[in-house]
Amino acid sequence: YFTYSTGVNYYQQQIDTTPAFNSPLCETKIEKGSPTDSYNYHTFYDLRFGTRYFRRVRECLPKDTSDWSPIRSFTTIATGAYSTSYSIAKGATDQSINPLLYYYYRSYIDSVEIQLDTTLNFNSPLLEIHRVKEASSQSNAYIEPYKSLLYGTTYYWRIRDIHAKDISGWTTPRYFTTAYMKPALSLVSPTDLSVIITEQTPIDFTWHTYHPTDATILDYTMQLSTTISFEEIFYQAHINDTVTSFLLPMNTTLYWRVCGNTTKGRTAWSTPWLVTTKDSSALCTLETPTFTKPENSPLANAYTRQYFNWTAVADAANYILQIDTTTAFNSPELIQTVYTTNGSNNVIYDLRYGTHYYYRMRAMAANQINRSAWTEAREFITVSRVTLSSPNDPEVEYVYYPSLTLYWKNSIGSTSYKIEIDTVPTFDSPAILRYNQSSSYTNQESSLSQSVSNLMLGKMNYWRVRAYNDKDSSDWSIPMCFKTYNNAKGTAPADSLTNAYTQQTLRWECINGLPNVIIELDTTASFNSTLKQTINEWAYYSDDASTTVSQLLFGTTYYWRVRYYHSRDTTQWSKTRHF
Repeated sequence: YFTYSTGVNYYQQQIDTTPAFNSPLCETKIEKGSPTDSYNYHTFYDLRFGTRYFRRVRECLPKDTSDWSPIRSFTTIATGAYSTSYSIAKGATDQSINPLLYYYYRSYIDSVEIQLDTTLNFNSPLLEIHRVKEASSQSNAYIEPYKSLLYGTTYYWRIRDIHAKDISGWTTPRYFTTAYMKPALSLVSPTDLSVIITEQTPIDFTWHTYHPTDATILDYTMQLSTTISFEEIFYQAHINDTVTSFLLPMNTTLYWRVCGNTTKGRTAWSTPWLVTTKDSSALCTLETPTFTKPENSPLANAYTRQYFNWTAVADAANYILQIDTTTAFNSPELIQTVYTTNGSNNVIYDLRYGTHYYYRMRAMAANQINRSAWTEAREFITVSRVTLSSPNDPEVEYVYYPSLTLYWKNSIGSTSYKIEIDTVPTFDSPAILRYNQSSSYTNQESSLSQSVSNLMLGKMNYWRVRAYNDKDSSDWSIPMCFKTYNNAKGTAPADSLTNAYTQQTLRWECINGLPNVIIELDTTASFNSTLKQTINEWAYYSDDASTTVSQLLFGTTYYWRVRYYHSRDTTQWSKTRHF
């Protein structure tokens, strides 16, 4: 949009992905202005997704054109969009097997593509791809799966927009879990609260056959656990029959449950039953493992990606590692991983930032019965924020150019960062700049950087960084600050030069990040005569930028000055020079 000026015939508007308006994507439109409309506009179609565009406009008369307007910019949408009004909530459970997946259909988009799958990689045989062509107006719309989904199954879905010249990025996948098939199975034996005296004799577990009305039973999954919540699985197996034999450890109490796996998904779990074994002899145990990594430390210096090593235990087939935020190891944050060897550098990813963790381990024999005692709980605390490096000059001993690079220390385990830079330490002014950066250096303690440009001039700039992994985000870093450049400088011809020629080359000092220049030349030091000339120039960063003026009046004193600007700010005028 632009405003109409009386007497102007046409308006020329340019749009491009560079402020120089010289890329292959540069588009120019010329249209007649309308004096009856408050605002006039040009429409540009099929812009690239997720791209920053610059635009400018000027007025056209039959014999002249105005200067270009100041450059403005905007950034196009990068991905498709979920409907904010109707979509299934991320992580929702107990969902219909015939769900409606709502998305937002934007104006001027040719079509929308939706993918639905049971894997986050969207590459399983169950992948569904929907390509939808809708009306040109913005609206909430939905698709239905081609066929009913599986019961008790987690599904992922994502969206992208398509037009004639580009395809957007995918939205961050959302997921939901369908409801379990009902009714649940019924157990037979051993009955709930059974106490069994055994001499290492296998026990038969039986349950009723499941007869789904609209599916075929494939097999059953049986689980044994020491807790009724089944947070720690003692034993799990897929069984083709309704009976199985298992050698339970002596002098122990376990819960057991069963679910059915059908051609249309999984049934609900049966109600857990409790069984206790008794024996006069003690259960033999293995030697307890010993950790060699990570360091047992109460200091907040651990990263969110941690390596675990331990000594091997004789007769151990598995090692169970538990990590939690409580020494009872029973919180919702509990992480439990089973390893088949002691190995080296076993990795746990995506721990939470600024969190006090405890960890322990025990060894398990091949029979999944005999085991070691848990190790004593050890601890570490993850870092809460990123450490910044440079620039940092709160005493203003050095003035920085408006295009520079920010550096900070990589927080191992972080996959992305957010960077903010602003002219106030509260980071809430209209001048704030925000950047997103993904990182592939998740396992290296290295330096990371972000190039920034178009900073506000002559201001103290504050910057901070925040780290992210797939499950959490850190606190903002402690901000650093520096002041930006605000001085323009003319360099030639020499100030107060006499006997100058009527053609002169005006030169100025070129500054990194400030390629746009305005020069004013006049016969008065107040720059308000009818002979005043205003010249717009653009120059790459170099030591010698210039423009030539000619047909100057003889015997006349000329005054000139220069200032630099970018799309967001302008320096003060340079010292006035004359010849």
